[in-house]
Amino acid sequence: MLRRRALLKYIAIGGALALVGNVIPSGSSFDLMTEVYGEYAPAISVRQSNSDAYELITQALAEGQTKIHLPAGIYSCSQQIDIYQPNVEIYGDGSSGSNRTQIRLNDGVGLSGPKAGDVSVFSFYGPGATTNNPNSGADNFNIHDLEIDGNSANNFFQGNPGTPTVMDGIVSWNCNGGLVENCYIHDCRFMGIHVNIGSNCTVQNNTVNNSGANGIAIGNAVNNSQRGRGSGHQVLNNSVNGASDVGISVWEGIGTLVQGNTVQDITMGVSPYQQNTCDGLLFEGTNPCSDVTFSNNTVSNISYPNGALYKGLGIGGGPDGSSNIQFLNNTIENVYSAMRFVSDVTGLVVTGNSVNGTTGTTQPLVTVATNKRGNAPSDADFEQNTLAGMPSDMSSAIVVLVAGSGKFINNTIYANGNVPIRVIPAAATDWITTPNDISNATNTASITNTTTTNTSTSVPEFSDLATVLLSTLAASVYALKRRRR
Repeated sequence: MLRRRALLKYIAIGGALALVGNVIPSGSSFDLMTEVYGEYAPAISVRQSNSDAYELITQALAEGQTKIHLPAGIYSCSQQIDIYQPNVEIYGDGSSGSNRTQIRLNDGVGLSGPKAGDVSVFSFYGPGATTNNPNSGADNFNIHDLEIDGNSANNFFQGNPGTPTVMDGIVSWNCNGGLVENCYIHDCRFMGIHVNIGSNCTVQNNTVNNSGANGIAIGNAVNNSQRGRGSGHQVLNNSVNGASDVGISVWEGIGTLVQGNTVQDITMGVSPYQQNTCDGLLFEGTNPCSDVTFSNNTVSNISYPNGALYKGLGIGGGPDGSSNIQFLNNTIENVYSAMRFVSDVTGLVVTGNSVNGTTGTTQPLVTVATNKRGNAPSDADFEQNTLAGMPSDMSSAIVVLVAGSGKFINNTIYANGNVPIRVIPAAATDWITTPNDISNATNTASITNTTTTNTSTSVPEFSDLATVLLSTLAASVYALKRRRR
């Protein structure tokens, strides 16, 4: 039986191969597609001087090729690479080492030209993104084994804080079943990887360094697309090092799993949103998140006391109406503050997390409070967590429960001479806070507390309440400023 296969021709550039289309400067009429009958033929190598990933990939897609290999080498990228077709695989020979495949965004790409403005390196579009693909899109895309350099130093901030120009590494909009794997993505002006609506996309085993805003952002925001919000994205075993805003953000997520990731050094300069939050893991949005789990992640070195909204928060969040949010078995080290939860959230479970090392002295390690609308989590469950390594001169209690309701029990606190737990009187009857294992040492033998509300004459209660109220006020200002895509 005869079979046809489109065979993409290759070219060699200094010993490295690159894809070829009809982009040969001399005007030679090489066909991008070779028709092959019977068994698959080997790749054909033809020398060619072009190394612009935009031209090579765009031409290959235009000719019907869906499996595109960029052999080891360094490629420029003159424009955003848009993918609208399903089942496209784009891959290189690796994201590190001497035989890596590197794609580097050119200088000043968003300043002029046919795509001036928002420019990312790769953008995968689902149905309805343009009039050309109302019913089909880049579902089941697969991009892997590439180094992507966003060249943020030479692609400057544009626009204003309310409408900044986006420049991400990889963007997926309304796609189902996409996979981003084994890529090294760095120095992007905004986000390294941004999965926006759609369903069941997976981001795994990537390294994302030095993002101007978030390292990885996953969202199922309310929208007018034919698919609605979507659900079921997963962020697995990635490393995020360096960002100005959030290490891994779940924006209005539905059924999202964030597991086994390492987030560190979220301490960079001013983000394109002109407001730093400096958070490790965050669920956020103007609409609710639901069924979101953060588990077995490690968060460290999240501290930027001057100018940051939360001054280095390990984990937290709280859009009103959110439900079934879980933080399980995460490790938090060397952060300014460990946990902060606000808003009308039901089914909040914070269990098995370990905090070892905080730098803040004026804010609690753990805060449960109201948002600007006066709403707080209800029936929250904090159990089997370990809090240790805080300074000995805190002006706040270690755990401050300002509002809401729930259980804070069976936790271990090495208080290091600080007040371990305080419940603001207005919320005292809504929280169960015994038993917990509490020691005045840093991490030694513990005792069991027997009172529902822990108090201390050495630290006035007003200190905790004022701190939380100021944080809530700052959050209100921040919410008015911030715009997410």
